[in-house]
Amino acid sequence: MPVPTFLCVGAQEAGTSWFRSMLEQHPSVYLPPLKEIHFFDYIHLPHHRNWVASNFAASLKHLRRQGGDVDYLDRLERLPRETDEWYAAVFGDPRAHGRLCGEITPAYSILSQVGIEHVHRLNPDIRIIFIIRDPVDRALAQLKANAAQAGLDRVPEDILERGPTMRGVIARSAYHANIEHWEKVVPPEQILYLPYRMIALDPGRFMAEVEHFLGLRGHEYVGLGKAPHDRAIAIDPEVSKALELDLEGERIYLSGRFSNAFSEGRAVVAGRSKGTLAKAAKPGRTVSQVVIHAGIHRTGTTSLQQFLSGNRTALAAEGVSYPGGRVHHQHLAWGLRRGEISTSDMLDHIAMQEGKASTVVLSAEDFCILTDLAWVETIAKTYPTRVVFYLRRQDHWLMSWYNQHVKWPFETRKAQMAPDEFLASIEDFYWLDFSTLLGRWEAAIGAENVSIGVLEKGQVGDVVNDFVDRVGLCRDGLSFGEKRINDSLPVHVLEIARHLGLAGMAPSERMRLLGAIRAAFADKPAPASTVYSPEERQSVLDRFARSNHQVARRYFARDELFLEPPPAPDAPYFHFPDMARQELIREWVAPVIRQLVSPDGRK
Repeated sequence: MPVPTFLCVGAQEAGTSWFRSMLEQHPSVYLPPLKEIHFFDYIHLPHHRNWVASNFAASLKHLRRQGGDVDYLDRLERLPRETDEWYAAVFGDPRAHGRLCGEITPAYSILSQVGIEHVHRLNPDIRIIFIIRDPVDRALAQLKANAAQAGLDRVPEDILERGPTMRGVIARSAYHANIEHWEKVVPPEQILYLPYRMIALDPGRFMAEVEHFLGLRGHEYVGLGKAPHDRAIAIDPEVSKALELDLEGERIYLSGRFSNAFSEGRAVVAGRSKGTLAKAAKPGRTVSQVVIHAGIHRTGTTSLQQFLSGNRTALAAEGVSYPGGRVHHQHLAWGLRRGEISTSDMLDHIAMQEGKASTVVLSAEDFCILTDLAWVETIAKTYPTRVVFYLRRQDHWLMSWYNQHVKWPFETRKAQMAPDEFLASIEDFYWLDFSTLLGRWEAAIGAENVSIGVLEKGQVGDVVNDFVDRVGLCRDGLSFGEKRINDSLPVHVLEIARHLGLAGMAPSERMRLLGAIRAAFADKPAPASTVYSPEERQSVLDRFARSNHQVARRYFARDELFLEPPPAPDAPYFHFPDMARQELIREWVAPVIRQLVSPDGRK
């Protein structure tokens, strides 16, 4: 009878949906098309039966609409749901043949001992993965999820008075009892405990621990960096306080059971002494320096991050860790800015590299926009820390940043601005005051630990090679392949793109439209590289002249930071011409429509 090799038993609101989206990409793994099977809780938790049956019917209907295997779905609908035969049919899909079968159902975390014995009876060698989140945070996330599912924008104020609901929420955070139930039946060496926070701090390590535990080969996962986030649902602070009191014992249990493993975002195999890592114990401190690449934006960051992530293995062989499975570490910068990642979290992120590397490199251009640098001060107290900035002349940067907002509208309001409106909002880009920016970091880690490269001809032309030399990376084994350039739109089509509502489009739709725009005007070269007049550009340079002078004196003992001459009075720029409606449609709109309709060029 087909049975699963592994189960992920939760916890609920602990990243199981993200985990499924990763694991189903592995070519050696089969997960059933039903997102959650709910076989064992349907049988052994009677109060689950009504909603499990309802969800199952809805899932089958959805899979049929999506063109699922009719014979497979008919068999699941026909067989009695409470039988082992039904469960075997779940894994009877022909696609499961020769692959490691498993399922992810968070409700299994609260199974009784009888239910767990049923699991073990079907497969005595079953492997259990248990993702554990802070019990209070997990409970709050569940209440928010329930409210969102009910179409509410806040958790009901009387939620504490709803006994059955709160008992259910508390039960799923009752790790002490739940873990003991599982370990009484399943041999502890067959259980892997993973901390939820590892998904945000080091998702690549998270999946590597799973692969090691299940005996899978390593795999490159798409979307690894899309860590889960709680829903933006309001909740009364009194609810949090009540949960803190109710679940204090669970926090104490986790701390005692797993020692520092979960506070440091590390995995634990139950069969080893408490708090022991899934892998061999690491030796003493090995990290001797932390290097932070902090931007700024539009200075070759994409090429540098592609280089670092693409050479992750080669760098590791030389004792350099570029941690996580992502191309960059923007999630850390965003988490710090939103208050979702703490100073201690950042220190933990570095500490996780002990025993693996002597140098840790982090790269996120949004590090430059952070004004509270307590996190880097804390890192610097433990590890020698350096920061590297690349600076671009502010008038060139502003044009590039405007172009980026139009083509990739991550801030809708600015993406819809005309060039002069965007220029008027320059105060929003406070990090362009380089003297203040660098001064903030100098105060945090010392001026001697702040390094800058000036991006312009005659100073820094190739950010990747400059960074390798500046940081002192060994070039042996590194691949300096084709650089990925985050290229801009030709300036003469920006006005067209700005009015096409790109902010409301899915990324794939946006890229298709941008491709059509580029192709439509490929034979119509841009008359200039900027939409800003020489006077506007000079006003930007005047605004930052004093700041640039201060940086030039501090770092280069000269008067000018940027050596290229300022814009000449007759420097070309593009201003979208006024024209009649018919001419506008004929010359600028129709070519895009034709390209979308007939990409191969047929008219």
